[in-house]
Amino acid sequence: MTTENVLTEKDLTNLVSRLKKEDSRYSFFYNVLRRFYLIIISMLAILFTINVLLNEQHTIAETVGKVCMLASLLIFALLMNRYYRLLKSIDYSQRTLAMLKAAARRYRLFNADILWCIPALLLLDTYFYTKPWLSSYFLLFQIFFWGIMAVSFVTGVIIWYKRLKPLRDAALQMIAEMEHYEGS
Repeated sequence: MTTENVLTEKDLTNLVSRLKKEDSRYSFFYNVLRRFYLIIISMLAILFTINVLLNEQHTIAETVGKVCMLASLLIFALLMNRYYRLLKSIDYSQRTLAMLKAAARRYRLFNADILWCIPALLLLDTYFYTKPWLSSYFLLFQIFFWGIMAVSFVTGVIIWYKRLKPLRDAALQMIAEMEHYEGS
């Protein structure tokens, strides 16, 4: 065994340790969020049902808005649940190359699942659109709402760049080295 292989094994051990730590952190985060969403959805569904049953003067727009809110939160809850289950099912004992490729896919900046956030945000925006008290401030609210979404997006990219991109880059580098040695 050469010195280069020993360093690679140490680097691999370090990388796997960092991946496990980050996966564990995000697993906890997604678990908390999915529970939070389920509690909020349950509470809102009960409140909305009581409101509809007791209030004879509710409009169709209000009902549509409430359904949009619940649907939006449900989409987010399902996304959190999907990510939580994905992180809980990671098998670090599989072949090293397969595990690293899975980690590189997992830590991409954009995954196709993130596209589900678009309809969820549009449904949430629709809920706010149905609120009569916002009608006179609609444009201002839209600027505020989508401004917050833009700031959140940029914050997420910055966090990815500082915390997750180095892990992905290290995994990709290890993959390239392993594939190079397998091809030799």
